[in-house]
Amino acid sequence: MEKKHWYLNAQDQENLQRGREQTLIWNALRTVMAIQDIPPILLGEEGERWLESIITLAQHYKVMDDYRLPIWIEISHRGGELFWQLDDVLEVLHTGEMDSVRLNTLLQMAKLEQLNTAKQTPTVLDVTRSAIYRWCEAGLPLWAIIDGALDAAPQGFASGLGVAHHSLFNAADRALESHGPWLIAAWGKPRMVQYLLSRPNYAINTLWLIADGDANDIVTHLQGLLYVKQHDDQNSRFRFHDPRVFSHWLNTLAPLRLTDFFGPIQRWISPDPNPLWSDQRLHRYSLIGDALEHQTLMMYPQDNKEVTA
Repeated sequence: MEKKHWYLNAQDQENLQRGREQTLIWNALRTVMAIQDIPPILLGEEGERWLESIITLAQHYKVMDDYRLPIWIEISHRGGELFWQLDDVLEVLHTGEMDSVRLNTLLQMAKLEQLNTAKQTPTVLDVTRSAIYRWCEAGLPLWAIIDGALDAAPQGFASGLGVAHHSLFNAADRALESHGPWLIAAWGKPRMVQYLLSRPNYAINTLWLIADGDANDIVTHLQGLLYVKQHDDQNSRFRFHDPRVFSHWLNTLAPLRLTDFFGPIQRWISPDPNPLWSDQRLHRYSLIGDALEHQTLMMYPQDNKEVTA
């Protein structure tokens, strides 16, 4: 039987291209937030306003790439609000193209301006109070898609815990399956959900879904989303399960294609791909008729009795 594929047409490619700059920004921000010797970056709306001003400046000085943007954000955060107005900083900025030498010079200057150099103390969250954990406790058919390329440990944990898990790679890629996406029957054991939410990589990178159909049907459907044909009939794999891709992708998908994308899935639940909101918000997607319903939920709701997903 011919393997099912999802087709990426020209409009899909344009939509994905528009999402790449946002993903670039999120990746750069997450890199800076992982640095230990700088104060925590402001989260939520205040952090959004700060980031917007930094990106406007980064676009002006043409540093919007994987290498220079994280350094630019780090400089901005270390140097503080008035850093870019300092005379010697302006002199460096106006000398010429923003190459690695000038970036490093600015970074060292920003470190001299930084007042707080205390090492950050990681915040430990009680994940058993999260909405996702309580959905599992309530018996909802909750599945998780994880990526072995990020961290293969959850696959082994699921095996040891006796939780069903299925590779989304087809037979041709079986040799690579340990480094690919896996579907885990998270609803089988709340302990599995607790483990995923406690893993640094997976707390923000797990795509969750609710589906009460046969496991083989769900796996087949997800494989059909993973393997794509492009408009030039080229075959490739599509990281639809990456929250940085998923949210933008689903929100720009043409309504006529939503039914095919959802298939046997009743709900998609994605952590917010923006690092300023990842620990606070979830995005829940449902299909009502032919229309996409998108709701933003709190990861840790105030009403601890609320379990509806």
